[in-house]
Formats: sequence, C-alpha cells, structure tokens
Amino acid sequence: MYPSSGYYEEDFLYDLKNDPYELTNLAKDDKYRDIRAQLAKELQEEMKKAGEEVPVIAPSSESCLV
Repeated sequence: MYPSSGYYEEDFLYDLKNDPYELTNLAKDDKYRDIRAQLAKELQEEMKKAGEEVPVIAPSSESCLV
C-alpha cells in the first residue's frame, strides 16, 4: 500500500471532446480556472466519502496561455 499525500498540484486537464488525442494540456490555462476548481471540489468530496484524507489541490505552479 502506498502512503497518501495531503497535497496535490494540478498537472493535466484535457478537453476530450475537442482534443481526443490529448495534445493540448489546459491545466495552466486561466480560462479553465472555474472548471479546475469545480473538479478539485468534486474530487475532494469523493475522497471524503471514501474515508480518505481530504487533500489540498493546488493550481499548477505556472500559468501560461495555450
């Protein structure tokens, strides 16, 4: 069993409908800030339901325009 982490940083976000081959990583694109926040919240809620520690999910360390 692997130890859990209390901290995660966003690494990947893809628009699978428009980019099915995952060529453009949107994790650092500010236009997707609200979507990233919603996904982080949903993940934290699911982890809590599963009895896991609720982690901090931080934005990607660098912002850039894609």
